[in-house]
Amino acid sequence: PYNDFLVIPGAEIKTDRGDLIGLYIKHPIRSRRFETVLEEIADQGGVSYVPHPLRTFKAAFPEIHREFPNIDAWEVLNGRYDAADAADATRIFADLAIRNSLSGSDAHLPWDFGTVFTLLSARPDSPAALRQALALGTVGVRIPRNEFGLAAGILCGRVTRLIKERQYGKAAASVVEVPLRVLRHAGRRIRGS
Repeated sequence: PYNDFLVIPGAEIKTDRGDLIGLYIKHPIRSRRFETVLEEIADQGGVSYVPHPLRTFKAAFPEIHREFPNIDAWEVLNGRYDAADAADATRIFADLAIRNSLSGSDAHLPWDFGTVFTLLSARPDSPAALRQALALGTVGVRIPRNEFGLAAGILCGRVTRLIKERQYGKAAASVVEVPLRVLRHAGRRIRGS
């Protein structure tokens, strides 16, 4: 019933090099090899999108960007980036002259929704329309968050990943460690004031 609400079918695939998103895909992606996943997305006429490349590729990001010029979109701002990461990402994307960028909240919890988003020049109701909007340039918006919300989201993401990897001891230790981290953080704040 909402004419202004667009749903884009997609999937996030964990590859041998890191996460890769396929937008406007019609069928499940079978491969887990980065290069082959890109081919499968392209074969379906989909849009390839690399989320959180600075976190995934770290210092190798510029080389990965040069190695794969056929990737449709790169994520400049991510909801899991703190202020320093967001500033680094913005600077690196400017240095590399990356225009085909998107920004996303990477929401794992309700309070994560809408904290980071992309403003586009037109409604991307097809892969071609999204590629055209990317070529024209996008604007990433990051809503400032308090440290607690960001830290809680990162902790939940870490615990979820550890449970999926069946590392139950590490998951439990991460949760038990929270009060100690809070006390250390409060101590630093008190000493700093």
